[in-house]
Formats: sequence, C-alpha cells, structure tokens
Amino acid sequence: PKGWKQMEHHPHAKEFKEAAEIEIAKLESMDTGVEVPGGRKGVPHGAQILRSIFTFVTKRMADTGEVEKFKARCVADGSKQTDPDDTHAPTIGATTLRTLLAVSVAAGHVRSTADVESAFLIEKIDKETYVQLPIDYTNAKGVAPRVWKLLKSLYGLKQAPRLFWLGMR
Repeated sequence: PKGWKQMEHHPHAKEFKEAAEIEIAKLESMDTGVEVPGGRKGVPHGAQILRSIFTFVTKRMADTGEVEKFKARCVADGSKQTDPDDTHAPTIGATTLRTLLAVSVAAGHVRSTADVESAFLIEKIDKETYVQLPIDYTNAKGVAPRVWKLLKSLYGLKQAPRLFWLGMR
C-alpha cells in the first residue's frame, strides 16, 4: 500500500498497523526525537516542520515467496527541507565495486557483507529539525498531531546519508 489510507483498505491492514506501532516504538526507544509540548504551537516561530509518512512493505521469503513480515517505516519528507548545510555522502561507483570484487576473488580473500539495522536512525542530527508524525496515524489513534524535535537522523532527511557516513568514519 502507498500510504495510510490505502493501507486501511488492504487485506493485511491489521498487520501493517501493528508494524506502524512497532516503528513508532522503535523510534521512541532509540531516542530519535522528543515530543514538542503543544504540538505545532510549541515549535519556535520560523522553524520548519517537516511532514512525515509511513511507507509499507511486505517482506517475502526468497525461496518460497511466503510473507516473512510486514514492515512500516516512518519517513520524513526531506524534499521540503530548506537549507540543510551539507548533504554530500561519498559512494562507490559500480565499476570500482566490480573491480574490487574481482581483485578480491582473484586473491582468494574472504568476503562478507553487513546490514546495519535502522542505519540512518543512529547518528545525532546536526541541525535543529522538527517533524510531524504521520497525520493519518495520529488521526487513526484519535490523538492530536504529534511534533518531534529530532535528536537523531530520520529516513528521508537530505542529510541522513551524510550523517551516517560521518558516524562510520
């Protein structure tokens, strides 16, 4: 489903709603942000409040195609972000990666991969940023829209890849 409204009519809406609850709980447990008392009214005058949305994905088993789990991710609308200081994060080109892998195989080196769960949620944010939790989520719960002052980066922010890279150095 593409968004909360579509998800509510999805055959697995219950599972996706549970995944959204898990995502918010994860963000809270990782101290990603602190709730601003008073919601939008508690944000300093002139500060930008970014919207956020949930993205929903069904993860399937590679071999059988059966549903492994339902995932929800809270993503900031970084496209509306004004003036992030620096967003550059170095990446490796495809040709360079293939060359490195070929040399590694030829030399008989052991290769492995790693997955950093919630990678962009680890690093402290370098600029005061406010985000409103997905409005459809808070409306469905019957609560007023919640606004967080971010303490750590969030998926969707323009500077998220750079902050993760800086933390890995």
